[in-house]
Amino acid sequence: MKQTFERVADLSDLPEGGLLGVEVDGRPLVLANVAGIVHALDGICTHMDAGLAEGSLFEECLMCPVHGGEFDVRTGEAITSPAVEPLGTHEVRVEAGGIFVAKPG
Repeated sequence: MKQTFERVADLSDLPEGGLLGVEVDGRPLVLANVAGIVHALDGICTHMDAGLAEGSLFEECLMCPVHGGEFDVRTGEAITSPAVEPLGTHEVRVEAGGIFVAKPG
């Protein structure tokens, strides 16, 4: 089955070192720009119902704004407690100034 992608933002909306909350099929995601590479992850912390787009990004580390749990944006892995469950990651393409994320399914 061929994977389809949805345009979620312009690359200019996401500066290097920045985070941006978007939705794909009504599902909240967070985009992270690390050294010019855009990563897409589930946008809600696995520890608590907190929007990760409001968090902080330090290199490849995304910190939840509520309790400070940290995730690796490259893999979704939870790297500090209280977060223990990983975030889902989503394939990203950057084309013609747009950011496209793979749709689920």
